[in-house]
Amino acid sequence: MGNIATTIQCSVNEPSKAQKRFNTLSKGLKRDKELLQKWMETHSQLKMELADKLIPLAQEIDALKLNSLVLLDKCYENKALTERQREKLHTFIQYLADICLNFDDSGVAEEIHDRYNEVSMAEINKATEDAMKSELEDLFGVDLGEEFDFSSESAYEDFMGAVNEKKEQESASRKTKKGRKKHAPPKVKKKSDNEIMESKSIKEVFRQLTKVLHPDREMDEEKRAKKSELMQRANQAYKNNDIFTLLELQFEIEQIEQKELNNLAHDKILAYNRMLQRQRKKIKEEIEMLKHRISHEMEIPPFYRTPEEAFFYLNREVLNMKASKSRLSEDLETFSDIKSLKRWLNAMKKSDMPVRREEQGIIDAIMEDIFEF
Repeated sequence: MGNIATTIQCSVNEPSKAQKRFNTLSKGLKRDKELLQKWMETHSQLKMELADKLIPLAQEIDALKLNSLVLLDKCYENKALTERQREKLHTFIQYLADICLNFDDSGVAEEIHDRYNEVSMAEINKATEDAMKSELEDLFGVDLGEEFDFSSESAYEDFMGAVNEKKEQESASRKTKKGRKKHAPPKVKKKSDNEIMESKSIKEVFRQLTKVLHPDREMDEEKRAKKSELMQRANQAYKNNDIFTLLELQFEIEQIEQKELNNLAHDKILAYNRMLQRQRKKIKEEIEMLKHRISHEMEIPPFYRTPEEAFFYLNREVLNMKASKSRLSEDLETFSDIKSLKRWLNAMKKSDMPVRREEQGIIDAIMEDIFEF
């Protein structure tokens, strides 16, 4: 049985440029479809890996960080610590509290944070929200009002309402300035010869398929079920202007033979080529969109090229997280003994001290989340 990915040939004459292009596009489209299917399967598998491996590991790591923070907070007032050791511990507690604030909803991290900082988290959040509100108002030219609350469930709806109200006011203002002018009805875009040929070609192939595949004309139950399945594929392909699948179906049911495809009119081959080219572009875009979705959901870089590379990165991330969990467990054991803690603090050089995030960095991160793809 023929395959549309190895189609137009000519045993006597050299294939034309359009025929060669058809062959290239159909083979490429077949590869692209297979790759899209592979990425879709990869997406599902990666989500399972995320749920089964990464999320549990991340939760265990977060618990170890919070336990370390609580333990270090208790150790801070220990009289065995020198002033220099306490200074180092103070800085490290500030840093660890900042990290734990990202995942701790119990209030423990915030309470410890406020004891080791001159400015409380409530004050930081208020300043951050005020700055963010001001940036949004400047960016979109809206007034969100004094009562606007980022933490409320209706924050997004309130913001979009203000933006839409601003647009409506600007639109009404433009209409008032222009006055009531009668506008000519929009011109209906006339279809080009190419568009007419493409529409005619795909309809022709679809009609040929429906003549053979319509299940109502089949008396045998098994054959009717098969035709019904093929007809569904044909209907979906026709709906999506998927000429590739329609031609594949014709080969599958042996409705056309190789010689018929070889002898297609030049303008019809060109029409097929244009549709195949658009299909390839659409599928490539779907692949890229799926890769970005995987990157966003899995929090992994989008620069991997193949599903295998995505799995490699995920497996490497699992190994890294296991190593982090092991180190945190060792640190927690170290912090449990005051003598070990003192040695750990003495070994910490100034260059080893962690750097805390600046407030402006927090604002930038929030703004990135709002306008994230």
